[in-house]
Amino acid sequence: MAEAKLAPNLPDWMVEHANRYLASGGTDGHMYKITVPRRGEITAPALLLTTIGRKSGDKFIFPLFYGTDGGSYFVVASKGGAPQHPGWYRNILANPDVEVQVGTKKMSARARTTAGEERLRLWKKALEFWPPYADYQNKTEREIPVVVLDPVHSGAWRPAAAATPWRCSHGFVTLPAASAPTRRLYPATSAAKTAASRRSTRSPVAKWPCRLATSALGSG
Repeated sequence: MAEAKLAPNLPDWMVEHANRYLASGGTDGHMYKITVPRRGEITAPALLLTTIGRKSGDKFIFPLFYGTDGGSYFVVASKGGAPQHPGWYRNILANPDVEVQVGTKKMSARARTTAGEERLRLWKKALEFWPPYADYQNKTEREIPVVVLDPVHSGAWRPAAAATPWRCSHGFVTLPAASAPTRRLYPATSAAKTAASRRSTRSPVAKWPCRLATSALGSG
């Protein structure tokens, strides 16, 4: 895949902002200061969001203002109150896997659209760092989406599932079907296949000969 590039058709001020951000490695541009008509001077935090183009498959970079919520970030798909969603939002609907740069910090993330109470809560927080969002919402009939970017930590540790206890009784081991060994324990005969099929479709438990289950499951 080609290297990420700035999204096409960005306003000049966004292009200038993104270029400063990229050129400095995030040391310049993270906090963006701008004078907004009727709002005065605003300083807002900004990140760079990289999405996969839903049509081209290319990577596109979008500079966006953001807020934080717990360990996640959130952005607003306002497009200045335009009647249609911004391109980056349509991209994440097609592929929610994104890359994010916040200052000098880079990470992979998964994007998701908020709804209900969560959206309302984050919308109010968004108005704190960028009040013009209220003006944008008044300009459009669409509900402006609020999108959470949840960082994806590769190789994150997860506790292993607890071992399923089992005992041999009358020559057989009885286990919940979901815990039964996936390895084949019987010869691949037609009768064995039929019996195994019946067990998996009709019963929530599975029975295995003790001597075979021992080799598949361990001695416990």
